[in-house]
Amino acid sequence: MTEPIIEVNGLRHTYLEDTQLTTEALRGVDFHVLRGEAIGLIGPTGAGKSTLAQFCNAILRPSRPNVMRIAGIDTGVPSARIGIVRQRVGLVFQNPADQLFEQYVGDDVAYGPRQMGLPREETLERVRWAMSMVGLDFDSFANRFTFSLSGGEMRRVALAGVLALRPEVLVLDETTAGLDPLGRRELLSLLRRWHEEEGLTLILITTQLSDLPDLVDRIVVLSSGRVAFEGASRDVLAQTARLADLGLAAPPMARLAQQLQEGGLRLALKPLTVAEAEEAICATLRC
Repeated sequence: MTEPIIEVNGLRHTYLEDTQLTTEALRGVDFHVLRGEAIGLIGPTGAGKSTLAQFCNAILRPSRPNVMRIAGIDTGVPSARIGIVRQRVGLVFQNPADQLFEQYVGDDVAYGPRQMGLPREETLERVRWAMSMVGLDFDSFANRFTFSLSGGEMRRVALAGVLALRPEVLVLDETTAGLDPLGRRELLSLLRRWHEEEGLTLILITTQLSDLPDLVDRIVVLSSGRVAFEGASRDVLAQTARLADLGLAAPPMARLAQQLQEGGLRLALKPLTVAEAEEAICATLRC
């Protein structure tokens, strides 16, 4: 059986505790990610998704042991080797500008390997590899000013900087936000390839549920700091009414299938994509 690379048991977190602005972000979350798995982490604004993501990368840590274990390391222990956790679990922020700070693209991508103390030759090799993985030509982009890039290019540089650490897990917080349709498709295609060909474990945090059908195996739904429900991606995304109650819009084809069913046309398969909807409707109508 595949072992968990992230295990969370009863995780709680409160911002600005003992003040008038106290906010309980996580209220006893149980959560696990299997090695090599691709999961979606969804929920309305304020559900606790980004807070949980920061715990997965040890930016935030439990106040006591035996709550969170990442790659076998208990991050609630004061002596935990947090540097190793951050090498193994890469976190890509929602806003790439929050993650970029070097003047030149090549230096930004090289920052992590340099902090690891890697030799110059290995650092350069990792920078070239990471940039190629996100579709950025090294010779064209390495000496570009980081903040002269387009939003989509900045997002790719932020991804490259995380990939240069060669993480086992990639946590992406609303990574497709602000991208045009072509940029979204290209990024999702990259993520799918990394997961399938490189064996990268993915945690995709998003409110764009149409990003999920072709990418993730399982979905965890957060609401008000708790796990509301979870399951196989197809089963979760087909629950259009339950998602709507949380302010989440199921993929358009799932909503279409629900409307057809309410109109008396029962489809054997609950479609999530256009191709699946076409196949299911034709099979039902015997086209």
